[in-house]
Amino acid sequence: MKRKNVMSKNTIVGLACAFLVVTAGCAIDRTMAKRAPAAQSPGLHRVIKPGPPTEKVIIPNLKGEYEMLPTESVVIQLTSGYLSDFQVDIDGDVLGLVENVERQRDLEAADMGYYTSKLMPDVSTNDLAYREITVYPSPSKRDGDTFNINIRNISASTKYTGLEKISSPLTITVVGETAREERRSSDVDRRTERIQGQEEEEEE
Repeated sequence: MKRKNVMSKNTIVGLACAFLVVTAGCAIDRTMAKRAPAAQSPGLHRVIKPGPPTEKVIIPNLKGEYEMLPTESVVIQLTSGYLSDFQVDIDGDVLGLVENVERQRDLEAADMGYYTSKLMPDVSTNDLAYREITVYPSPSKRDGDTFNINIRNISASTKYTGLEKISSPLTITVVGETAREERRSSDVDRRTERIQGQEEEEEE
């Protein structure tokens, strides 16, 4: 009986310790959340078209659009690590953060998009240099017209509201295959019209 009492006391002590650890952990989480800064609109480092054969940094055109489709994904590198959460959407349709490969395949088959996120180190200092968000548009978006990728920073603090809680978006405008081909045809038509006009003026 004494042994059972000793075991019972040990169990009680263990449970009490576990409760204290959990409680302390929750208190730390709440403290960190309270100290979290207000949300800030993410800054853009660069936009990359992934390979194969090799990845390519995309420079926006004069309209500020990124002509890079068709491609399976759009890699967006932000200017800092941003340890807080994000909201990513395409034309208002919010995407989920999906790391599971099978789930990614299911979304692709259902014509739905998603994104992944990771911290990228600075090779020279080994510090966290920036966050890389890879957006996978749905197949119909990739093969369609122009669309906007919007990335918002979300503060972990519960004391903020409005734009301090969820920032204004960083918007990346991506030109799809259909729109790009239409623009090329339109440019050709305009050049043809100019040439014809010049020829008519010369004949007069």
